[in-house]
Amino acid sequence: VANAGHPLPVLVSDGDADHVPMAVGPPLGVGASSYDAATFTMPPGSTLIAYTDGLVERRDEDIDTGMARLRDAARRHGDAAVSDLLTSLLDALRRDGAADDIALLALRRVPTELG
Repeated sequence: VANAGHPLPVLVSDGDADHVPMAVGPPLGVGASSYDAATFTMPPGSTLIAYTDGLVERRDEDIDTGMARLRDAARRHGDAAVSDLLTSLLDALRRDGAADDIALLALRRVPTELG
């Protein structure tokens, strides 16, 4: 994956949630840019959550507080169906009258059965 200016994605796996370390490149559209790709393994059953800063940023607090709030909510709801997870995260983190837009995307690696 490569990151074009967004906050670090969150990987939810085995009841835990943490940000995936990677380089953050410039936003798309700011001119000629290059991006460093990061590689990581998503264990079966894990979920990767990508989002815009509007989900975690608040004018009256440090962004790290919002990112911690997202990790906590992802831990609590991480086992839910993806559509329910997204709804739960929005309900837990969205504030009425927020000035910034919010985009939220989840990708789950479905376990496969051998047989």
